[in-house]
Amino acid sequence: MDIQGKVALITGASEGIGLAAARLFTQHGAKVALVARSTDKLNQAAQGLADSFVFTADMRDELAVRQMVEA
Repeated sequence: MDIQGKVALITGASEGIGLAAARLFTQHGAKVALVARSTDKLNQAAQGLADSFVFTADMRDELAVRQMVEA
């Protein structure tokens, strides 16, 4: 599958499997939207990733999810 230039929205991206997935997607040319509850951890994770942006959101909050998708 070609993901070059596409955007991958990754929740739980501040650490663990989410961060590993974000790294893998960027290695294959995708842009990544990193989402998690901790802004500090997200910003730290994003420093090592090209073509990424962060969005702090709690996936249990429907309004936050809608705002994330719109952003």
